Amino acid sequence: MKALFKNKKLMTGAIATMIGVTILLAGLTLAWFTSSGSTATNNVTMGSLDVTATVHNYNAILAQPGIDVPDQLASVQNLGTLPALAKLTLVAEIDNGNGWHTADPNLVEVAFQIEGSTWAVDEDGAKVNVHPMGNWFHENGESFYMWGVNDGDIYVGMQGGDRLHFAYTITPKGGPTGMGNEYQGAQIRVRVDWEATQLWADGAIFDTFGIEWDDIDWFADLYDVFLPDLVLFSLPIGGPNYAVRYAETLENMPESSFKSYLVKIIGA
Repeated sequence: MKALFKNKKLMTGAIATMIGVTILLAGLTLAWFTSSGSTATNNVTMGSLDVTATVHNYNAILAQPGIDVPDQLASVQNLGTLPALAKLTLVAEIDNGNGWHTADPNLVEVAFQIEGSTWAVDEDGAKVNVHPMGNWFHENGESFYMWGVNDGDIYVGMQGGDRLHFAYTITPKGGPTGMGNEYQGAQIRVRVDWEATQLWADGAIFDTFGIEWDDIDWFADLYDVFLPDLVLFSLPIGGPNYAVRYAETLENMPESSFKSYLVKIIGA
């Protein structure tokens, strides 16, 4: 450096030039390479609960005090996209000229036919398959239906959109505490009240119904009945094949009492 800048004028000029270049560069905007873009969107739809129940009206039946009116027909269906656990409650109403009101249990009893029948008659007189209370596994390898009872209420777990028909019995009570002459010609009707929550979540079951999964007595493997498109878990006809097919979906289920129970039922 000493040899290069012996001439002070040359050194001063070089320094001035460098300062000038620095000032010029400070005012420039340099062009940098860049890249930008957006991925394709991932649309996630929240699941839904949509349980509905219906009661068939069969007006040709005449009731008498103390005599059962069996094989009445109702149904439940899960139209939502999430597996649902629904509590079904039968309520009898009566009108003997004073308007409709909830019937006193000492006058009218209405109860699920737990063992049920294999068919009942709808309002058009057509036979409809009734699904006895049990654990049902659809031939599609994905849908299932599980019936149970707790404190007189029927519970049904549903994955799939099949309409499940069930039977119930109406009993107009006779005897001293039953119906007197003032109930001649009275009208009786039955409704189904339901409440549903998510089947796969223990917390949802407790928060909705105030019970645990294990509090429900499930009607597993009780009824040796075959109906079109539905088989019991325990049936030897095709049962193991369905169990193997369904076991594949268990891996995607969150851990819960329901999953543990299902694994035990199908032997996965």
